Amino acid sequence: MKALTLTLSLFIAQFAFGQQIYTGDQVDQHAIYPKNCEKEKSVKDCFSKSISVDLGDLMGDVAEQFKEKSYVTRVNFVINEDGSISDIRSSTNDEFGQKTAKVLEMVFAKNELSDKKIQPAVLNGKNVKMSYSLPVRLQNM
Repeated sequence: MKALTLTLSLFIAQFAFGQQIYTGDQVDQHAIYPKNCEKEKSVKDCFSKSISVDLGDLMGDVAEQFKEKSYVTRVNFVINEDGSISDIRSSTNDEFGQKTAKVLEMVFAKNELSDKKIQPAVLNGKNVKMSYSLPVRLQNM
């Protein structure tokens, strides 16, 4: 009976204190990447392009380790209400996916060290959490 009460309490607490995570299509204003994206017509496209460029700049060592074939993964993460990043994960459980997620962590850490924080997504005038999924492809020829 105690286990049931504890489980039920934890379940209720999750809904009472948990915060919803939105997608880019559900928010009024997409998160803004700190590379002058706020000036762009399509903030969403600028976000994707800018983060891809920054990731590509740091992927050199990883690319050297994976010369023999092509790789594809998707890195998922959450942009929190304060612009910080959490829950960085690769959709694939292989070495390439895991290393790509680590490099993306370095991209975000580098931005924060230079005071370039992501502006969070906005819904109904309030900052909200937003999930993001970045496709990453390494094509070796």
